[in-house]
Amino acid sequence: MSVIDRYLVRQIASAWLAVTAVLWLILVVNRLVRYLGEAASGDLPGGAVLALIGLKGLGYLALLVPVGLYLGALLALTRLNQERELVVMAACGAGPARLYRPLLMAAALAAAIGGALSLWVAPWAAARGYEIRAEAERAADTRVLRPGVFQGSRLGRRVFYVEAVGPDGALLNPFAYAEGREGIVVVSAARARERTDPATGDRYLEFESGWRYEGRPGAADFRVLRYVRHGVRIRAAPVAVRAKHDAVPTATLLARGAPRDWAELHWRLAVPFSAFVLALIVLPLARGNPRRPRGWRIGAALALYLAYANLLTVGEVWTEKGLVPPWLGMGWVHGLMLAVAGALLAWERGLGRRRRPAPARSLP
Repeated sequence: MSVIDRYLVRQIASAWLAVTAVLWLILVVNRLVRYLGEAASGDLPGGAVLALIGLKGLGYLALLVPVGLYLGALLALTRLNQERELVVMAACGAGPARLYRPLLMAAALAAAIGGALSLWVAPWAAARGYEIRAEAERAADTRVLRPGVFQGSRLGRRVFYVEAVGPDGALLNPFAYAEGREGIVVVSAARARERTDPATGDRYLEFESGWRYEGRPGAADFRVLRYVRHGVRIRAAPVAVRAKHDAVPTATLLARGAPRDWAELHWRLAVPFSAFVLALIVLPLARGNPRRPRGWRIGAALALYLAYANLLTVGEVWTEKGLVPPWLGMGWVHGLMLAVAGALLAWERGLGRRRRPAPARSLP
């Protein structure tokens, strides 16, 4: 590579890595907060959080590789344009065709990394994530209630409380509160035990020697019952975690060939293809009058990317429903964006724009 190629590749690569890292960190932290919330509510064991977030991060990285290149190259080339470096290169004969060479080198690297992640690594990570989630739920602690903690349902209509756990595993001084159509039900006892229905797998709290109160707040007609044993369901049997279509290996998608398989396959292939398409779009957006602020360039780039992403989603749905041939899939979206890149390059080169005639000057 020449000096200009090495310089531009270094500038684009550093911005690409920085933007990708920032976007990846934002998505991972957002997902981590969701997993921690599920772990705090007892829906997900805490030991599975780190494994799940690592696997989910691989899937995010596959989607962010072309996006990071697009935004990173835009920021790097726009800065070089404002500092007149691209103007100097153009004066030395380095036009758009010369600048596309290092840009396409970076795009080829992004396509290789993104393609490997999208076609092989991300499906494996998704399948492994579903397996870990199912294993974690099966191997979770059998005790649902924690001593000294009020635990309610997501709608807030049921509350359970246990004061302590006895040496024999019995729950001491349990309390249950529930709201229903007939009013409020309060159940208390001296002891209780957690039971599992072998037929359904539901979890029950079996109260021993306690009281049950039924009625409406403020009304005098309430019922007080004394019982020897009384069962209250505290959690339904966990639903088996099923792997989604994103966890199907690419070879299996090719072998089956159903419309939904073709849609998923084209979605995975869109990652390497989009790296080249976005690289072709970014150069005419970055060049131009260096006196203009960078805000409009970034805004136009984001608008084009959002349009591209939404069209890919539409193409996936159309492929899944059989509205487009399976061999075409999302190809029409890539072709449309390549046409947009050509139009932007022609506009940046001045083609199709009416030039104002220079004002006539009178001779002295």
